[in-house]
Amino acid sequence: DLIKSTVFISDETATAAIFGIYGQMAGFGSSTDGSNQSITFITSLSSDEMLNYGSETEMDQFNSNSLLANNSSILRVWSEAYQCIYRANDIIEGLERSTGVTESLKAQLEGEAKFIRAFFHFYLINLFGDVPLVLTTDYKTNSGIPRTATAQVYEQIVQDLSESQTLLSDDYSFSNNERVRPIKSTATALLARV
Repeated sequence: DLIKSTVFISDETATAAIFGIYGQMAGFGSSTDGSNQSITFITSLSSDEMLNYGSETEMDQFNSNSLLANNSSILRVWSEAYQCIYRANDIIEGLERSTGVTESLKAQLEGEAKFIRAFFHFYLINLFGDVPLVLTTDYKTNSGIPRTATAQVYEQIVQDLSESQTLLSDDYSFSNNERVRPIKSTATALLARV
Protein backbone atom coordinates (compact mmCIF):
# COMPACT_ATOMS: atom_id res chain seq x y z
CA ASP A 1 0.00 0.00 0.00
CA LEU A 2 2.99 2.33 0.35
CA ILE A 3 3.46 2.32 -3.42
CA LYS A 4 -0.26 2.83 -4.11
CA SER A 5 -0.35 5.70 -1.63
CA THR A 6 2.47 7.47 -3.46
CA VAL A 7 1.58 6.55 -7.07
CA PHE A 8 -2.03 7.69 -6.97
CA ILE A 9 -1.50 11.05 -5.29
CA SER A 10 -1.56 13.16 -8.46
CA ASP A 11 -2.59 13.12 -12.10
CA GLU A 12 1.05 12.91 -13.22
CA THR A 13 2.00 9.92 -11.09
CA ALA A 14 -1.22 8.03 -11.88
CA THR A 15 -0.66 8.61 -15.61
CA ALA A 16 2.90 7.32 -15.24
CA ALA A 17 1.46 4.07 -13.84
CA ILE A 18 -0.60 3.41 -16.99
CA PHE A 19 2.40 4.37 -19.14
CA GLY A 20 4.30 1.60 -17.36
CA ILE A 21 1.90 -0.97 -18.79
CA TYR A 22 2.14 0.54 -22.27
CA GLY A 23 5.93 0.50 -22.00
CA GLN A 24 5.82 -3.21 -21.24
CA MET A 25 3.40 -3.86 -24.10
CA ALA A 26 5.56 -1.94 -26.59
CA GLY A 27 8.90 -3.27 -25.38
CA PHE A 28 11.05 -5.21 -27.81
CA GLY A 29 10.15 -8.88 -27.80
CA SER A 30 6.86 -8.42 -25.96
CA SER A 31 3.81 -10.39 -26.96
CA THR A 32 2.07 -7.26 -28.26
CA ASP A 33 4.88 -5.40 -30.04
CA GLY A 34 4.22 -6.84 -33.52
CA SER A 35 7.61 -8.54 -33.74
CA ASN A 36 8.29 -12.16 -34.58
CA GLN A 37 7.61 -13.02 -30.93
CA SER A 38 4.20 -11.35 -30.79
CA ILE A 39 0.72 -12.81 -30.57
CA THR A 40 0.06 -11.47 -34.06
CA PHE A 41 3.02 -13.35 -35.51
CA ILE A 42 2.55 -16.66 -33.73
CA THR A 43 -1.17 -16.81 -34.49
CA SER A 44 -0.42 -15.95 -38.13
CA LEU A 45 1.99 -18.89 -38.24
CA SER A 46 -0.63 -21.18 -36.73
CA SER A 47 -3.27 -20.14 -39.27
CA ASP A 48 -0.95 -20.45 -42.29
CA GLU A 49 -1.03 -16.72 -43.01
CA MET A 50 2.74 -16.54 -42.56
CA LEU A 51 5.73 -18.80 -42.90
CA ASN A 52 8.70 -18.97 -40.59
CA TYR A 53 11.87 -18.17 -42.50
CA GLY A 54 13.88 -17.74 -39.33
CA SER A 55 16.06 -20.29 -37.63
CA GLU A 56 13.94 -20.56 -34.47
CA THR A 57 12.58 -24.08 -34.30
CA GLU A 58 10.03 -23.02 -31.68
CA MET A 59 8.29 -20.98 -34.37
CA ASP A 60 8.05 -24.09 -36.57
CA GLN A 61 5.89 -25.62 -33.83
CA PHE A 62 3.31 -22.88 -34.43
CA ASN A 63 3.48 -23.33 -38.19
CA SER A 64 2.89 -27.09 -37.91
CA ASN A 65 0.40 -26.77 -35.03
CA SER A 66 2.49 -29.18 -32.96
CA LEU A 67 3.28 -27.11 -29.88
CA LEU A 68 5.36 -28.55 -27.07
CA ALA A 69 4.88 -27.62 -23.42
CA ASN A 70 8.44 -26.26 -23.18
CA ASN A 71 7.95 -23.71 -25.97
CA SER A 72 9.24 -20.46 -24.43
CA SER A 73 7.04 -18.31 -26.69
CA ILE A 74 3.94 -19.80 -25.08
CA LEU A 75 5.29 -19.17 -21.59
CA ARG A 76 6.18 -15.58 -22.55
CA VAL A 77 2.68 -14.85 -23.89
CA TRP A 78 1.04 -16.38 -20.80
CA SER A 79 3.37 -14.68 -18.30
CA GLU A 80 3.29 -11.26 -19.93
CA ALA A 81 -0.50 -11.30 -20.22
CA TYR A 82 -0.88 -11.99 -16.52
CA GLN A 83 1.75 -9.38 -15.64
CA CYS A 84 -0.24 -6.76 -17.57
CA ILE A 85 -3.53 -7.95 -16.04
CA TYR A 86 -1.98 -7.66 -12.58
CA ARG A 87 -0.74 -4.14 -13.32
CA ALA A 88 -4.17 -3.15 -14.69
CA ASN A 89 -5.79 -4.50 -11.51
CA ASP A 90 -3.27 -2.54 -9.46
CA ILE A 91 -4.27 0.67 -11.25
CA ILE A 92 -7.99 -0.03 -10.80
CA GLU A 93 -7.51 -0.68 -7.08
CA GLY A 94 -5.23 2.34 -6.65
CA LEU A 95 -7.67 4.68 -8.38
CA GLU A 96 -10.55 3.44 -6.21
CA ARG A 97 -8.70 4.64 -3.10
CA SER A 98 -7.20 7.78 -4.61
CA THR A 99 -8.26 11.25 -3.56
CA GLY A 100 -5.45 13.08 -5.39
CA VAL A 101 -6.36 12.24 -9.00
CA THR A 102 -8.91 14.44 -10.75
CA GLU A 103 -12.21 12.69 -11.47
CA SER A 104 -11.98 13.05 -15.26
CA LEU A 105 -8.49 11.53 -15.37
CA LYS A 106 -9.49 8.85 -12.87
CA ALA A 107 -12.30 7.79 -15.23
CA GLN A 108 -9.98 7.75 -18.26
CA LEU A 109 -7.29 5.71 -16.48
CA GLU A 110 -9.81 3.26 -15.05
CA GLY A 111 -11.27 2.84 -18.53
CA GLU A 112 -7.82 2.19 -19.96
CA ALA A 113 -6.96 -0.32 -17.22
CA LYS A 114 -10.24 -2.20 -17.73
CA PHE A 115 -9.65 -2.20 -21.48
CA ILE A 116 -6.16 -3.66 -20.98
CA ARG A 117 -7.50 -6.32 -18.60
CA ALA A 118 -10.21 -7.27 -21.13
CA PHE A 119 -7.73 -7.24 -24.02
CA PHE A 120 -5.39 -9.73 -22.37
CA HIS A 121 -8.15 -11.98 -21.05
CA PHE A 122 -9.60 -12.03 -24.58
CA TYR A 123 -6.35 -13.19 -26.13
CA LEU A 124 -5.71 -15.68 -23.34
CA ILE A 125 -9.04 -17.48 -23.80
CA ASN A 126 -8.66 -17.46 -27.56
CA LEU A 127 -5.21 -19.01 -27.28
CA PHE A 128 -5.65 -21.31 -24.29
CA GLY A 129 -9.39 -21.88 -23.68
CA ASP A 130 -10.32 -21.86 -19.98
CA VAL A 131 -7.87 -19.62 -18.09
CA PRO A 132 -7.72 -18.14 -14.59
CA LEU A 133 -9.84 -14.98 -14.34
CA VAL A 134 -7.69 -12.58 -12.33
CA LEU A 135 -9.45 -9.50 -10.95
CA THR A 136 -7.32 -8.56 -7.95
CA THR A 137 -3.73 -7.95 -6.86
CA ASP A 138 -4.10 -10.16 -3.79
CA TYR A 139 -1.37 -12.73 -4.34
CA LYS A 140 -2.97 -15.25 -1.98
CA THR A 141 -6.19 -15.14 -3.98
CA ASN A 142 -4.40 -15.15 -7.33
CA SER A 143 -2.16 -18.10 -6.50
CA GLY A 144 -5.17 -20.37 -6.01
CA ILE A 145 -7.39 -19.34 -8.90
CA PRO A 146 -8.24 -22.37 -11.03
CA ARG A 147 -9.03 -22.16 -14.71
CA THR A 148 -12.30 -20.34 -15.20
CA ALA A 149 -14.86 -21.40 -17.78
CA THR A 150 -14.44 -19.46 -21.01
CA ALA A 151 -18.08 -18.28 -20.87
CA GLN A 152 -17.46 -16.67 -17.47
CA VAL A 153 -14.27 -14.99 -18.70
CA TYR A 154 -16.22 -13.64 -21.68
CA GLU A 155 -18.82 -12.20 -19.27
CA GLN A 156 -16.06 -10.31 -17.46
CA ILE A 157 -14.54 -9.12 -20.74
CA VAL A 158 -17.92 -7.77 -21.85
CA GLN A 159 -18.40 -6.08 -18.47
CA ASP A 160 -14.91 -4.51 -18.56
CA LEU A 161 -15.35 -3.28 -22.14
CA SER A 162 -18.85 -1.93 -21.46
CA GLU A 163 -17.53 -0.02 -18.46
CA SER A 164 -14.58 1.18 -20.56
CA GLN A 165 -16.99 2.58 -23.13
CA THR A 166 -18.57 4.80 -20.48
CA LEU A 167 -15.25 5.79 -18.86
CA LEU A 168 -13.02 6.45 -21.87
CA SER A 169 -12.81 9.72 -23.75
CA ASP A 170 -14.59 10.14 -27.09
CA ASP A 171 -11.48 11.65 -28.67
CA TYR A 172 -7.70 11.92 -28.21
CA SER A 173 -7.63 15.41 -26.70
CA PHE A 174 -6.40 13.96 -23.37
CA SER A 175 -3.26 12.63 -25.12
CA ASN A 176 -2.27 15.69 -27.17
CA ASN A 177 -4.27 14.17 -30.05
CA GLU A 178 -1.80 11.29 -30.33
CA ARG A 179 -3.58 8.04 -31.20
CA VAL A 180 -1.58 5.88 -28.84
CA ARG A 181 -4.07 5.10 -26.08
CA PRO A 182 -7.56 3.57 -26.11
CA ILE A 183 -10.67 5.72 -26.40
CA LYS A 184 -14.37 4.84 -26.38
CA SER A 185 -14.33 3.59 -29.98
CA THR A 186 -11.38 1.32 -29.18
CA ALA A 187 -13.41 -0.41 -26.48
CA THR A 188 -16.37 -0.58 -28.86
CA ALA A 189 -14.21 -2.23 -31.55
CA LEU A 190 -12.90 -4.91 -29.20
CA LEU A 191 -16.39 -5.44 -27.82
CA ALA A 192 -17.59 -6.04 -31.39
CA ARG A 193 -14.92 -8.75 -31.78
CA VAL A 194 -16.00 -10.35 -28.52
